[in-house]
Amino acid sequence: MATMIPPVKLKWLEHLNSSWITEDSESIATREGVAVLYSKLVSNKEVVPLPQQVLCLKGPQLPDFERESLSSDEQDHYLDALLSSQLALAKMVCSDSPFAGALRKRLLVLQRVFYALSNKYHDKGKVKQQQHSPESSSGSADVHSVSERPRSS
Repeated sequence: MATMIPPVKLKWLEHLNSSWITEDSESIATREGVAVLYSKLVSNKEVVPLPQQVLCLKGPQLPDFERESLSSDEQDHYLDALLSSQLALAKMVCSDSPFAGALRKRLLVLQRVFYALSNKYHDKGKVKQQQHSPESSSGSADVHSVSERPRSS
């Protein structure tokens, strides 16, 4: 059985954003690269595992053998209950697979990289400072002076 990734709490550290921006995107595409990057998240304590919840799989309550036949509504109810129990079991088994674990790790690494990129390039405070800086206002004045050339008649 594959090692299950427990539920995690994310605590992104701002001072590590620059190192996450420079990560090679090809390493995220390989299983080994994702494992290394995920272990970096865990070692930096940006991903904190939470205690696992106990999952109790309880099947539907089916009747004991009865001589009389069940009504169609009761049959539909029991069939729906069996199918939903099978679906819950299938979801749990599939979420514990090695493939699902690798996808969860990759998703966490991608979330971290996107968070770092978002903070660097889409920070509203930095954008406002750049708009009000004297360099940007002189650049816009040059644009207006070029567009206001005298027209020839």
